[in-house]
Amino acid sequence: YHTSVEKLLKDVLANKKIHSSNTLTNLLRYLALKHIVPFGADDLNKVTGDVAFTVASSLKKSSAVQLRKGELYYHDSKQILGAKLDYWKNPTTAVTPTTTSALIHFESLLPLTGKKLKVITTEAVELIETFCGGKARVVTIDKKRKSVRI
Repeated sequence: YHTSVEKLLKDVLANKKIHSSNTLTNLLRYLALKHIVPFGADDLNKVTGDVAFTVASSLKKSSAVQLRKGELYYHDSKQILGAKLDYWKNPTTAVTPTTTSALIHFESLLPLTGKKLKVITTEAVELIETFCGGKARVVTIDKKRKSVRI
């Protein structure tokens, strides 16, 4: 998989602009670079129904992306929202400066441990509350807990 943090690192090394017009995205990019962890964020007001993370069981095509069997992606009840651990992101649910409710997800891949992920999510909550004036709730989805209501 190519991840969102890989793309972000390439942009930094190429001296490309990585700052965004919204504080939340800037905070998440900071955390991604600091901890080398893939992340994603979606405006919850633009999501329809529940969000699910799924491994494609066969070739899937939509107007914006093509997924091969075995690729990780996430979707709502209407559309694919992101794929390949957020290397591709559907722009329809992107956070903006006017976003008031967001779903933020960090993907925990080896060698990242559960303990380190807790450090990252705790720091994310503190930054969001401090710089965005928001409140955050952390939930974990893994092999034991495969779904959660938001």
